[in-house]
Amino acid sequence: MASAVEEFLRYYSPSESLTRTATRDVELGGRKIKRGDVVFISWVSANRDSGVFANADAVQIDRAENKHLAFGLGGHRCIGSSIARIESVLMLNDVLARVPDYEIDPDGFRPYPGNLLMTGVVTMPVRFTPAARSGVGSPFV
Repeated sequence: MASAVEEFLRYYSPSESLTRTATRDVELGGRKIKRGDVVFISWVSANRDSGVFANADAVQIDRAENKHLAFGLGGHRCIGSSIARIESVLMLNDVLARVPDYEIDPDGFRPYPGNLLMTGVVTMPVRFTPAARSGVGSPFV
């Protein structure tokens, strides 16, 4: 499950981009960036780089090498990335244990539109076989 979570993070990066202002003139990848220029960093693009990831535009939950940038990098790396990974593994394990036959309705899936900073989902309907309730009656009691 941990490998699947890492691949989902790579493919569906929660943070899509970042902007920074150049503090000095520099050349990067053959491009001149002048002091004061705004630089747009796309984590999504980096995570789909075919020079880094074989078959980059496909979800491969058994991907062996997966050094994605879904949580940023260096001093701008998400401080909650470790707990987010743990929570994701626990949540997916629980969902699959309770609803093993669910199927996402692709026609009803709607991503959050028009946000270059964050990924989100407006609707994601699923089909599954109802079963007897398990666990606590209400988590808010």
